[in-house]
Parts: sequence; structure tokens; C-alpha cells
Amino acid sequence: MHGIITALDEASSTGRIQADDGRILSFSTLEIKGDIHPEASMEVSFDVIEDEAINLVLHPDDNFYDNKVFYKVPKETGLCREGIPDGFELIDRSSHAISLESRNLTRAKWELVNYANECGGNVVLKYTETKFIKNSIGFSLYYYKVSGIPAVIGTKVPSSDTTLSELKHQLNHKKLDEKYNLEVNVNIGKKVITYIGAFLMLIFLMGFLYSL
Repeated sequence: MHGIITALDEASSTGRIQADDGRILSFSTLEIKGDIHPEASMEVSFDVIEDEAINLVLHPDDNFYDNKVFYKVPKETGLCREGIPDGFELIDRSSHAISLESRNLTRAKWELVNYANECGGNVVLKYTETKFIKNSIGFSLYYYKVSGIPAVIGTKVPSSDTTLSELKHQLNHKKLDEKYNLEVNVNIGKKVITYIGAFLMLIFLMGFLYSL
């Protein structure tokens, strides 16, 4: 059978289980198989003799322990060029850097931070910024490209409203991967267009030379 531990008495090495069928069963911690220490709300499988559970096997998942670890997170999302901010530890991060472009550097930074927030990040690691010239319809304009890795950081504290389990599942990796793949495809498309343009120009020049 399967159930949840609802109560434990360390002094008497006993406890109670609510089985999936609704019954409340008593058990002895001496009946637990393995080295896992029992705790209230832990899932367990067992056999039953009358109103007592025996041959218990505990089944805690990763979230069970992560829900008991608390963190404080940054009040604002920051841009970090190197390492991790002092006093924080890295909990999760994107597999890829995300890049954005704008004619205004301040706006580019804001858009990168905002996108990181939308994906559940609270910091952007390995931040870089580059100024470049983009040609458009005969005009040359200055643009800024900003890049960084959205991540989740936190500081471990005795008690908080934020658990390690929540932070581990906060970052939207699917959305970040889709953004990265779109950037890759756009860059490939630009290269293809450049190659086609160069090829057509070469054909034009050859035709022109033969016409002389």
C-alpha cells in the first residue's frame, strides 16, 4: 500500500500514516527499511497487518528536501560581468547567452534585464556590451549589442517565503532555448543573404566584362 506519514513521536519511535484508502495506521520506525530518516509528509509504501503498517519503504523526492531549504533573492535584477555577486550562490542558469540590439545602450540593458525577468531569472551573468555600425538604405547608424546569461541566484537563510524547490523550477529554459535558436537562425539567414549577394555581384561583373 501507499500513504503519507502524518505524525512522528521520536521518543517512542512510533508514528501514524494516512493510507491512500483513507485509513489511519500506526507504525514503528523500526519497521522502516533503508537509512532514510522519516519525516512528516513523507511518502511511504508498506504492508498492513490489522491497523499497523509494517515493512515501510520511504519515497522522498527531491522536492521534499528542497522545500525545507529557504533562500533570499535579490530585490532587483542586475547585470554581472564576472562571477556571481558576493553573498549569493548560483541555483540555475540558462544554457546559452541571450543577445539584444538597440540604438540606445540604456534601453538595450533594460530590454535584456526585462527579458531575463520574463524568463524567471533574477540576474544576468557574463554581461557584455558592444557598439557597432549598422548600414541601412545608405545610412550608417550606431547600435549597441548586449549579451548575457539569465540565471537564478539566492542567499540561504533560516526561514523565508522562497524555497530552493521554487528557485530550481523558476527559470523558463524552453523560452530561453527558443530565443537562442531564433538568434542562430537569423544569423544563418544573414550569412546566406550575404553569400547570395556576393554571388550575384560576381555574375554581374563577369557579364559586364564579357560585354566589353
